Amino acid sequence: MKTRIITAIVGLVVLFPVLYFANTPVFPAAVSLLAGIAAYEIVSCTGLKGKLYISIPTVIYAVVLPAVPRVPVLLPFASESSDAGLATLALTVLLTAIYALVIFSSNVFFFEKFNSKDLGSTFLLTVFYSFAFLGLVMAQMAFPTEYLLIFVGAWMTDTAAIFGGKLFGKHKLCPKLSPKKTVEGAVSGVVGAVVGFFVFGLVVDLGFHVHVNYLLYALIAIPVSVVSQIGDLAASAFKRTYGVKDYGKLFPGHGGILDRFDSILAVSLAALIGILGLEILNLLQFGV
Repeated sequence: MKTRIITAIVGLVVLFPVLYFANTPVFPAAVSLLAGIAAYEIVSCTGLKGKLYISIPTVIYAVVLPAVPRVPVLLPFASESSDAGLATLALTVLLTAIYALVIFSSNVFFFEKFNSKDLGSTFLLTVFYSFAFLGLVMAQMAFPTEYLLIFVGAWMTDTAAIFGGKLFGKHKLCPKLSPKKTVEGAVSGVVGAVVGFFVFGLVVDLGFHVHVNYLLYALIAIPVSVVSQIGDLAASAFKRTYGVKDYGKLFPGHGGILDRFDSILAVSLAALIGILGLEILNLLQFGV
């Protein structure tokens, strides 16, 4: 426990400067770095780390995708936000299609050197988490303050679920995936997210004099908490499948990037869906 606490403190010390410079290239660069490390953890988990024709394209794709919204080539199209959003969407689809072609071609040329199921898992996890990291960047660009709710919701859910489970836990939630998680802990996580959103709203309201719709915050916190917990359990499912305890060892006592950010990334992917969904509705309503 002491190691986990020290690691968490060090992590926060590193995270705060990154968040402080969120409006500069520091934030997307940091997100791309995390995405690259996460991709390395994925190929390590699926046993394809030594297959360079898979691991190298996987890491490159993961690093590049979150940086797409800040790519200079998009600037000529950024006269309107809808144009920039459309260019971003097109480029992410193009990169994903190229990555899919490269990775799945390896299934033809190197068929006998690895298990196709491992390749499928690698592709699925890499695309999922790379888009989730992209979601962090786009959420910050779209909502320069409110994007922090992604972190608040996931962390408050996790913290409240742990303490709620220890205090009130009686009914197992998903014993085969995570034996320690309970229904009571999950409910506590939802409550924790609502409280976290409320406190965040107070800080923004009283500290920066920005009007906050507390009811809306509370309503958003509930699905955020649910998605956060699903992300945690989904990550555990893959670890159980491959018989690993943690995705990595970057954070002593906490595991790797995906062990620490699995809940956050699930929420950020949901945020990305919301942002792109609104962008598409806007285009359909007013025309491209």
